[in-house]
Amino acid sequence: MTPLAVAGIPFVHEAEENIPAPRFITPGWPGTVVTDDPIRVRHMVGSTDPAGLIPLMTGLPPLGVYYMDASRNLAIRSRGMEHAGDLAQLLRTRRGGFEYAISYETAADAPRLQWGWHRTIFMFALPLRRKGLLVHAAGFVLPTGVAVVCPGVSGAGKSTLAQTLVRDDGPRVQVLGDDRIAVTLEGSALRAWGTPWHSSAGTAAALDAPAGAIVFVRHGRDASLAPLPARAVVPRLLRTVAIPFWDRSATEFALDVVERIVTTMPAFEFTYSPVPGAGRVLTDSLLDALRATG
Repeated sequence: MTPLAVAGIPFVHEAEENIPAPRFITPGWPGTVVTDDPIRVRHMVGSTDPAGLIPLMTGLPPLGVYYMDASRNLAIRSRGMEHAGDLAQLLRTRRGGFEYAISYETAADAPRLQWGWHRTIFMFALPLRRKGLLVHAAGFVLPTGVAVVCPGVSGAGKSTLAQTLVRDDGPRVQVLGDDRIAVTLEGSALRAWGTPWHSSAGTAAALDAPAGAIVFVRHGRDASLAPLPARAVVPRLLRTVAIPFWDRSATEFALDVVERIVTTMPAFEFTYSPVPGAGRVLTDSLLDALRATG
């Protein structure tokens, strides 16, 4: 089976013979072009006991308790989540950003939770391998070929925005995704990628484009676009990016990428209600604003 890539990084799976092949992505995801070394994930039946691991944080959705091992590598143990019953699984880092292992109590448990495991692996792998960040965001590509990243926490309206754009301006814009967008650093330039981890809009496009603007959405009556100063962008953006806080060097890299996003991408706030035509207002207003800023 050809490894499927996300933002240029292929996932390669190695599993014990009795473990069924894991499915971690949206059905039909074709994969992006491969531009980087793979992430290798080893699947095995074994102990999920976190003995010897140092607790970092608890209660982090959707995957339970975060730990650190003696080499300061991340481990995560899931157990007793509402949607998983009494399921126990343990993710351990073998080489940060590149090699991981997931242990299951039984082989029958292996297909479960793969969506969450692989999204978590990927979101920390990007800064650990000094490639970029995974942003909790919707994203779309303007007719000019420039990608727009729309960060927001759960409930901010990312899926609604994606649906509005498809309905109102589908022929002109390409929606990258409605929940997770990868932003990579390509030399000195930023690039936005769709990923397979979508939300209620079900949008997961294996497309990429130069990142040219950032837009936060806010519920309101009349559709309008207003510029945002950097001081307003930083706290909002930091709430939506995954930073490997246990690794100082990777954290510094992640914060450097945040700074680059804030200083090189014009930022806006789009206030609207999802009535017919609102998506076209956003597209037209952005095109005018970006032309004006050069």
